[in-house]
Amino acid sequence: MKNNTLIRAAVIFWLVFNFLFLKAWAKDNYQELILPEGKVVIGITREEAFNKYGMPALVKKDIWYYQRGEKFYIYFADPTSLKLIPEQISATVGKTLEFKLIAILPDSHIKDVTQTAELYLSHPGNFSILSPATLIPKYHGNYQVFMRYGNSYSNPSEVRVEPAIHQDKGKEELIAIDILPFKPKAEMESNINFIALGTSYSQKLIRVRDISQEVQWFKIDVTENKSTQARNNRFYFPAHGIYRIFSATKNLQSYPQEVEVSRNKVTKAKGLKHIMIVPGSISVGLGTEIYPRAYGTFYDNRVEDLTLKVKWSVKGSKILNREEPLGWLTVSPGIAELIAESDGILSLPFKISVNPNMAVAETNTRIPPQTVSRDALKDAKNNLKNIKDRRQNSGVALGRFREVKIMPENLTIPLGESGALKAVGIRHEGGEEDITSFSRWEVTDAEYAAVEKGQVNTKSLGQTEVYVSYGLLKSKPCVLIIDKARLISLKVTPQTQEIKHNDKNKHLEATGYFSDDSVEDMTSKAAWVIENNRLIKIDKGRIIPVKNGETKVHAEYGDVKSLPAQVMILPVKFWLLYLVLKFLFFVFLIILFYLLICYFLVKRLMKKVISLSRQPREFIIELYANLIKLLSIHGIRHDQFTAHLEFAALVDKKYCLKSELLREITLVFEEAKYSTHVFYAQDSCQFAADYNKFINIIYSSYNRSRLFSRKLLTLIHICYTFINLA
Repeated sequence: MKNNTLIRAAVIFWLVFNFLFLKAWAKDNYQELILPEGKVVIGITREEAFNKYGMPALVKKDIWYYQRGEKFYIYFADPTSLKLIPEQISATVGKTLEFKLIAILPDSHIKDVTQTAELYLSHPGNFSILSPATLIPKYHGNYQVFMRYGNSYSNPSEVRVEPAIHQDKGKEELIAIDILPFKPKAEMESNINFIALGTSYSQKLIRVRDISQEVQWFKIDVTENKSTQARNNRFYFPAHGIYRIFSATKNLQSYPQEVEVSRNKVTKAKGLKHIMIVPGSISVGLGTEIYPRAYGTFYDNRVEDLTLKVKWSVKGSKILNREEPLGWLTVSPGIAELIAESDGILSLPFKISVNPNMAVAETNTRIPPQTVSRDALKDAKNNLKNIKDRRQNSGVALGRFREVKIMPENLTIPLGESGALKAVGIRHEGGEEDITSFSRWEVTDAEYAAVEKGQVNTKSLGQTEVYVSYGLLKSKPCVLIIDKARLISLKVTPQTQEIKHNDKNKHLEATGYFSDDSVEDMTSKAAWVIENNRLIKIDKGRIIPVKNGETKVHAEYGDVKSLPAQVMILPVKFWLLYLVLKFLFFVFLIILFYLLICYFLVKRLMKKVISLSRQPREFIIELYANLIKLLSIHGIRHDQFTAHLEFAALVDKKYCLKSELLREITLVFEEAKYSTHVFYAQDSCQFAADYNKFINIIYSSYNRSRLFSRKLLTLIHICYTFINLA
């Protein structure tokens, strides 16, 4: 009976604990919201807000307004439950862990109750407890931490502890990279010089130095979703938009700095904008010398080392000793904070966790704060009212989601078409929910597009940005590009075309229909595809008939095809006869032209020969050489090693010349060429007569067809001879 009672009590306790745990898990987390009116901070108590930001410029019942830097608001949310942060954390053995417990109290206040809460560990013996929420793990493993405040329990925090990292003595190790200037603003076609600051650890010495020339630099164009590697630390910004700059080594990467580039000229205020202490947060052992540096970012994007100019304040003075002029020495375990101040600007705290058993220094991730600037109060009251009205009218719990986003982040739509965007709410525990129909959509330039419940309707060519708001949350912009209208269809006219074989003036036309309801003549731009390209050719819509027949034609442009049109090539009456006569006439013209050329060439050759007749010796030698070439045309070639008389005997024998006419001609030739005898005109005439007689004897031995071909070759030879003589 006693055992049953204990079991029943354990079950009731477990149900109550799970109810409280699930309730706490689903509630608010500490957030910074970016609204059209500016930045809104929630999840912070009035005491914390006053200590962190000082006196507000304007105070309402549940909203404070500040003008330090860019304007921002602090909203004190409605009560929910307990929240232990962080919800998940990874560390190494010996590294200091710090937790915070946020309580949303029944009096509508949010309060840090860490120091008054009770800590619970899944394995208490594996940790050293420095304070109610500050631990040092002794052994690696996976653990759970939760806290109790009054009768309420927080959500558990998952802790993953890795084995400690051991460093070689005397070896300097780079443990963190930070880059500046802090969130610079620039105009188009301007340059900004960035610097990279490296935090290194060696033999219980931590120092900071400029490593700008030792790291690789990268630029991310958020608008174009494009990443590039830079040559050096000087960056050029050609177009407006949002860019992210970061540097990296083989093992480390800095947190990116966001650069806002404006179309218009940026009016830069004078003075200091922001102070950053490098490194931002660090865990070290006892006896470690730390030399932090304070860097100031000015409104003109200039960076200056202010380490010696700022006023330093320390929280936890028993943990650190000042080593003049720039150093600090860790002397006892615990957590200390350093804050730098100059010109009324406070840096974020530089937190130092001192663990007596820690041998290696480690840095924590730096969370970039929001930039503050000196803005006027003229819109503050209206913005406060807008924030309150938005909360009251939305009917949405302030902390239901930790952020909202638009999917996709970039969308390109042809003009005249519609697209779809989706709004997604990201819960604190990591889940997602579609809130497209319940969100408020905004377009930066309404002349380009309109968005309603995620449906995008285009209006004109251009680029704009789309935002979605859900309660007090507002998404990052979705870049919407309205591109030129898309070709939807092609139409070929006429659908049936009859063309005669001799008709050269028939055309096909291609008409394009686009997504914005516009119409364009695509005849010269489209590609024409012919089913049987042996029948017709098409040149920019003009039909060129080749053969009689029927085929189909369609137009193509990109991926769009038209329906086919039918083309029929009709025969012309007596078209075959017309083609034959046309061909014969063309051949006749060629022959006539050739004969005319030959006639004039022969006439000129005759004049040349007649002129040589006055010089009998040269006439006889030239005419004999021509005879030898004619014989080679008729298939009897004279070998240069064969004597002329021997060659003449062979020719006389082939043609059965009993008179041995060629031998007599050869004797006259040799006499003219090799002797000094005097020759007269009658000798030239007798030699020409024998020449003609011998040619007639050769031609008489051929039939008509062979004789025509031989004469044609002879004519060609005469033309060639004339060209050589010329």
